[in-house]
Parts: sequence; C-alpha cells; structure tokens
Amino acid sequence: MMNNFEEKKFEDKIIKIFIEALRDTDRKRRFQAAFALGVIGDKRAVEPLIEALSDEDSGVRNVSAYALGNIGDERAIEPLIAALKDNGWDVRKEAVTALGKIGDGRAIEPLIETLKDEYDEVRELAAQALGETGDKRAVEPLIETLKDKSWFGRGAVAEALGNIGDERAVEPLIEVLKDERWDTPRKEIIKALGKIGNERAALTLIDVLKDRYEKEQAFAAEALGKMGERRAIKFLIAVLKDGGCGYNLKKASAEALGAMGEKRAIKFLIAILKDDSRYILCPVIRVLEKLKWQPLNDLEKAWYYIANRKWDKCAALGEVAVRPLLAALSEENECMTSKVIGETVAKIGEPAIVPLIEVLKKESNWCMRTSSAKILGEMRITPGCKKIIKALIKALKHETGYKRSMVARALGKTGSNKAVRQLIKALKDEVYDEVRRESAEALGKIGDARAVAPLKKILQKETHSDVREAIQEAIQKIEVS
Repeated sequence: MMNNFEEKKFEDKIIKIFIEALRDTDRKRRFQAAFALGVIGDKRAVEPLIEALSDEDSGVRNVSAYALGNIGDERAIEPLIAALKDNGWDVRKEAVTALGKIGDGRAIEPLIETLKDEYDEVRELAAQALGETGDKRAVEPLIETLKDKSWFGRGAVAEALGNIGDERAVEPLIEVLKDERWDTPRKEIIKALGKIGNERAALTLIDVLKDRYEKEQAFAAEALGKMGERRAIKFLIAVLKDGGCGYNLKKASAEALGAMGEKRAIKFLIAILKDDSRYILCPVIRVLEKLKWQPLNDLEKAWYYIANRKWDKCAALGEVAVRPLLAALSEENECMTSKVIGETVAKIGEPAIVPLIEVLKKESNWCMRTSSAKILGEMRITPGCKKIIKALIKALKHETGYKRSMVARALGKTGSNKAVRQLIKALKDEVYDEVRRESAEALGKIGDARAVAPLKKILQKETHSDVREAIQEAIQKIEVS
C-alpha cells in the first residue's frame, strides 16, 4: 500500500504521461489523454490542453474544450472564446459548455454572439450558459432570441431568463405564453415567471392555474407555492376539492399549500386520502406533516405509517390497515415496493383475507387485484374458517389467470373438502396452465379421495410437464393418506 508521498509521485507520473500523449501521432491516444486529463482535473494540464484546442482533429479539440471546462481555470477563457469560431459544431458546443462552467465575465459578449450560431444545439447551450452566469447583459439578447418562433430551443432561453431574474423579461415571457403553437415552451416560461416573481408574473400564474391545461396548471401551482403567493390559495384548494383533477396537479397544489403553511387545506387533503389514496398517499402525507397534522384514528394512522414505512406499526392496526395497504400497491405509487406491502398484509393474517377477497371481487384496478391474489396465495390460513373458505370458493369461480391460481393455492392451505368440487372444475381450465397446476397441488394438500378419478382423467390429456407432475404428486398424496 502506497503512502502519501508515493501516491503523489505516482499521480505526477500519470499526469506527465497523459500530457506527453497529447502530442502523440495517434489521434485516438490524443483524444483519450485529453479526456483523462479532464477527469483528473489537475491544473498542470491547462496549457497543454489549450494547445490541443488547435489540434488538426476535431474530436481532440472537442474533448480538450470539455477537459478545460472540467478543470475550470481562467487561463482557458480566451482560447475557449476563440474556439466558439471553430469549424466543428461539436467543438463550439463543448467550448460554450466550458465557458458556462468557468463563468468568467469576459465570455458574456461572445456567448451572446453565439446565440446566432447556425446549429440549434450550440445556441441552446449558449442560452443555458448565459443563464448560469446570471449576467444582466444577456437579458435583451435572450428576449430577442425568445421571439424566434422557428427555433425549438426557446425553452432554454426562457429558463435562462428565469435564472437571471430580471423583470424586463416578464412581459416578453407572457407574450410567448399566449402563443397556442404546440412547440411553445410553456413549462419553462411558467417556471421562469415563478422565479422572477413580480406582481405581473404572479397574476399571470394565477390565471394559468384557473383556466389553462392541467399540465401547465401543475407547473403554475408549483411556482406559486415557491413564491408564497397567498392570492392563489383559494384556487389551489379548489383543485384539491375537484375529484376530476389528475395526480400531478393535485400533488403540485398540495405541496404549494404545504409550502405556504395553509392549514385550511388539511380537511381537503384528508378527503383526497379517503377517495384516491392509491395514487397520492406519500405526497399528501408529507404535506400534512408539514402542516403539523396528527392522525386522529386508526385509518389515518394506517396512511401515516404506510407513507413513513413503519410497517410493524401498520400491521399492528389489524384489519383497518388492509385497504390502505392494498391501495398503496397500485403501480403508480412512488414511495414503496409491493413486496414489503405484501409482507405487511400477510402479518395482519386472517383479518386481511376477507378484505383481500373483496378487492378481487370489486376493485377495477388490475394491479391491486393481482397483488391481492398473490398475497392470498402466500398467506397462512387456519383450516376450518367457514367465512374465508366460502369467500375463496366464490372467488375461484369468477377470477381468471394468475389471480385464480393464487385463490386455488389459498384454498389448498385451508385443507377444506368443501373446496374440492370447485377445484376439480378449475382443473379443466383450458387457457391457464398455472390454474390447473395450483388446483392439482391444492387437491393434493386437501387429500379428499373424490379428487383421484378426475385427476387421473385430466392427467391423460394434460400436455404441460409441470402440470402433469403436480397432478401425479397430488394423486400419490391422496392415495397414500
């Protein structure tokens, strides 16, 4: 193992090798050396990399500009400004990015000039770089560029104007926002208005929240929340009350109200949990916590524990936690995995079985039904519970595919011979081999002699090897018992 002195000596040697490689006759080695020096970031490489900006190969010039941007030394400013005139558009692109990273005022005017570059990507990066500098000299040129309807990169211009934060940009941004063309950068304009945040911008964002498209409303809600614009509160609450609003708008409105500390939102947030918790549970709970809300009953505690991943506490609540847990299984949920939720429902045990079956019967969400069936198939079930057995038999009649196979598995765990007739019928499922396999295994566990003849009959026709194996094992178990 090297000590500090040896490490430094080794590093010096490596840097020297890479610097020498910048003059290698092989362009690939020069390219790799420039890239490596950029990653290392040692300032001893600055002058050699500046020299490499004049390399005959555009790829080497390109990666040298990238490396100089990573190192961030002001000695590179003038050479990088010169590289803005390079014949290779990719070299100009990296030079723009590098100048944006270094952030020296000498680059402002050349970057403004680059807003007129013939390549859109170079222009877009120039706008981004000017936004990062925050220099107000760029405001008027950026406004002029924003008016160019033929260019797809106007979103970067709007973003740059927002980052600079000059009020001169407000009216031009609003004017472009009125343009109904599909390529108008509404998201970036709305966010820019939120960053600038003057009176005119605030009123415009409230108008957007009231009557624009839902995606734009969500961006406006987010911006108004960051501004702390209390005149928007009644409109944000109206969103929470509107059952037809989508996830993104509800989430943005809830978070905006949370950012403003608006406690009047609490009852509407609770209502959202009751009606729509599968999609928006975690964001709503986060906002409620910000508003100092405390759960008042076991159902509210279940939501709180799920959002905060307190699975043992959630399981301890028993049956009341089952529905919120199953709702959280929806594929749109963003803050937890189905595996841990399934394990939590399984911990609740038999009180969860009837709610699980209810989901199979009534829930329209495919993900919830499938997850419920999987949990049922993996749960421990005490033999002899008539209510559970009856509900499972009914579910076996009406479900299909994977869900039906999991119900069959659950019936096998009950050991009840009341399930035999329906399981024999399920053996004849012509579409799903997993239903036949699980039904055969369930009959083997139950051990009722009535199943032997049907199993043997099905075995003669069965073509799937895993199903045949399950049937043979079931027959053997029953005949031995």
